[in-house]
Amino acid sequence: MNLPQALTSLCGLLQRIKSGVRHGIVSAAIMTAGALLLVAAAGFAAAAGYIWLATQVPDHLAALLVAGGLALTGGIVIAVAVVRSRPRNRHASPSLDTDIAREAEAAADQAVQSVLSEVRIHPLSALMTALVAGVAVGLLKPGAARNPPREQPRRPSGG
Repeated sequence: MNLPQALTSLCGLLQRIKSGVRHGIVSAAIMTAGALLLVAAAGFAAAAGYIWLATQVPDHLAALLVAGGLALTGGIVIAVAVVRSRPRNRHASPSLDTDIAREAEAAADQAVQSVLSEVRIHPLSALMTALVAGVAVGLLKPGAARNPPREQPRRPSGG
């Protein structure tokens, strides 16, 4: 595979990664909104439970019962989170992240090998390409070359 093909492959891989990250961010935002709504619903349910319990038992006992129910629910949620975070079976198929990382590493290695072979074959051409690329990046970079510093307004001298 030559350099243009390797760079095309690397660009395609970067697009896949970018698309996956964008999808993940949107999914996380939707999940966060849903979680906030569930928290609000749980708050109203706890308040309704307290109001009902307060009509059945003394206020302090109703508050203790609601607090105990919330503590029990929180403990169950934490236990589920701990069980889910344990490492899975090592014989499971590799995840998409692992596949993407392997593809990226292979594409980067291949691109580096292509560039090195071109440099060995045509060192002068490689040097000129690097020089032109450096000048182009320098011209595209916003900085002092295109935006000279403004002169400070002069203060009138007191005389």
